[in-house]
Amino acid sequence: MNTLFIEIAVFGEYGKACHEHLKKGSLIIVSGELEYRKWDKGSEKHSKHTIKANDIQFIALGKPDEKDTDN
Repeated sequence: MNTLFIEIAVFGEYGKACHEHLKKGSLIIVSGELEYRKWDKGSEKHSKHTIKANDIQFIALGKPDEKDTDN
């Protein structure tokens, strides 16, 4: 099985927010247009998936409140 990485292209205010708040492992929901490109570079074949984002939602996973747990 191969790993597939999908690049997300983000512009404008979404781009600024992503630059400021996202880091490796951040969870997001992305809506947009999926593009697939193929090209040859010399004898090597390359391909790339990109989503041109038109909406991004940041997913915050907080730790459960300690007072809500039964110990």
